[in-house]
Amino acid sequence: MTELTAAALLLDLDGTLLDSTAAVESAWLRFADRVGVPADRVRPLMHGIPAWQVIEELIPGLPVAKRSQLAEEALADMARADAPVVWLPGARQLVETLSAGGARWAVATSGNTLLATSSMRKAGMAPPPVFLTSDDVSVGKPDPEPYLRAAELLEVAPTDCVVIEDAPAGVASGLAAGATVIGVTHTYDASILAGANPLVDALPQVSVDPDTRQITLYLA
Repeated sequence: MTELTAAALLLDLDGTLLDSTAAVESAWLRFADRVGVPADRVRPLMHGIPAWQVIEELIPGLPVAKRSQLAEEALADMARADAPVVWLPGARQLVETLSAGGARWAVATSGNTLLATSSMRKAGMAPPPVFLTSDDVSVGKPDPEPYLRAAELLEVAPTDCVVIEDAPAGVASGLAAGATVIGVTHTYDASILAGANPLVDALPQVSVDPDTRQITLYLA
């Protein structure tokens, strides 16, 4: 078993802690159908990238107001009441251990506040100490801003943080921020998560030092 230590743990939400894959993918496919974009163009962009950036990639040059409108519509579709959200294996235990130990940890998600809070409410997940959505940053993943901002709010140097991510854009964001990035293959094959080291197929177990609040991650 491999061990890593960190002053803070920075986590993605959807695909890392919670599984909303069906809701996200079906919403993007409905969007693609509405605007006449081939499904194979939207599939690589479905996970880990803010909705407005996805739409800019699919339909370049839209006025900002129209792009924002389409993004809000797509996100509202993902957050609809009947869209299922469940904990991924090991995620509830991970979050509960961090919370009980007083660890420094954050969630930085590419979803907006509406979608992220809806997902957490459905799963019964309490808000983390630091919680960032696409509404809180000027540029989303793969830019480093989300994880740089999370580390700043936790008052920890990014180089002392470990990021756990399931998507290529999130891996790139964490690496650009200077953090150690664990890639978990919940959503993508290991070959797609270039740069993440280590790569794992399940979330690690953790412990928190009661005096220093240092986090130890145990990787199978």
